[in-house]
Amino acid sequence: MTINSTRKFGIRLDNNIANEYVAMAEARGISPSTLMRELLTNNLHLSLFKFEIYKLEKILDEHSKTIVEATDKISVTEQMQRDMARMYLMMLWLIRNQGSTRENLEDLQQRAEVYYQKNYKKDN
Repeated sequence: MTINSTRKFGIRLDNNIANEYVAMAEARGISPSTLMRELLTNNLHLSLFKFEIYKLEKILDEHSKTIVEATDKISVTEQMQRDMARMYLMMLWLIRNQGSTRENLEDLQQRAEVYYQKNYKKDN
């Protein structure tokens, strides 16, 4: 990414936390400000990606409601399940490449499970 113009932000950190960031930067051979810029940029990308997932969830939710209104039951075919599994793995890969933590992934997985339980689980 080419930086055309910049803006300066100042933050205050606890000394112990600041020392950890300095140690991480030194371990990578970069300045602490470069490390902070990278972390903030990666976090922005992850936040934007989560926002896009949220928008997709809303679209899927609206679509599901439309389908439920039009039909009595939703039957998920084996091909649809395979496609959903592929999409899930692709999204995990994309999120992981954006520097997401294990906690972020677990949170998204829990949200996906709640979405599934709410919209697709058939009553036995």
